[in-house]
Amino acid sequence: MAADDIGNVRLGTRRGGQRTLSTPPWRAPVVRVRASTAEDEAAARALAARLSLDIAPRPTPGDDAAPWTLLVDGHRRMLARPDGVRLELDFVGGRTAARQQEAGLARQPLARALGVTRLRRRLHRLPTVVDATGGLGRDAWFAAALGCPVTVIERSPIVHALLESALDVAARTPATAQTAARLTLLLGEASQRLDRLGARFADVIYLDPMYPPVRRRAAVGKGMQFLHDLLGPAETSASLLDAALATAGCQVTVKRPSGAPSLDGGATFAGQRTTIASPGTRYDLYLHLDPIAGTR
Repeated sequence: MAADDIGNVRLGTRRGGQRTLSTPPWRAPVVRVRASTAEDEAAARALAARLSLDIAPRPTPGDDAAPWTLLVDGHRRMLARPDGVRLELDFVGGRTAARQQEAGLARQPLARALGVTRLRRRLHRLPTVVDATGGLGRDAWFAAALGCPVTVIERSPIVHALLESALDVAARTPATAQTAARLTLLLGEASQRLDRLGARFADVIYLDPMYPPVRRRAAVGKGMQFLHDLLGPAETSASLLDAALATAGCQVTVKRPSGAPSLDGGATFAGQRTTIASPGTRYDLYLHLDPIAGTR
């Protein structure tokens, strides 16, 4: 059977009645910074210098070679692909903000996986959380909306810049300022950052490595398409889970697709392992037998 292309995922031959997946080698896209207006040019130049990126020339009519572009528009930043599709992270409106207003927030699967109610009873305070794989920031914002102090680690300077602007806008908005104040944003590789934070830095370390490519690109949300294109393969080495286990005071929570294998690592972990399932998602919990409150 001939192979065919769907998005950036190549579908190959069938084995045992199932179609196998193969992906072309990943290459990081070239991203340039552009100001939306003349008033934004100074901020765009400063951001480009900080990220070591070039300034994009203003587009001209008929220009078919548009690069990936990080747009600066006042306090807002957006990432545009060459096809014109844009991504802006938003904690003030849309699905993320609506989720914060839902009833029974503490009973949702993610809240239970983070152990918010259980650890609050044990520690007599809300747990501190490190989201070591920040991404779009939705789960970190959810934890902060529950009242938890959250440190977010993001490895991509581009995604970090998008998170930074989204948090800035949220901090300037009265309805979300209190939640935004609970979030601290760090740039760096997760395992290296966790090692530098030190043992028992936080009560909970949360890991959500990117899911592997799926058969249909259309089945993947726009934000995840951007992350796959920008970041390439997820960090799934054993060092990531091992660093998280060494940094967590009480537990590590790992988000996985239903049916996916557990994250590599944790070979010497002697604590309790358990699972919380939700539709399409599984949370693997690694609970220390001698929990010590984080020192943050």
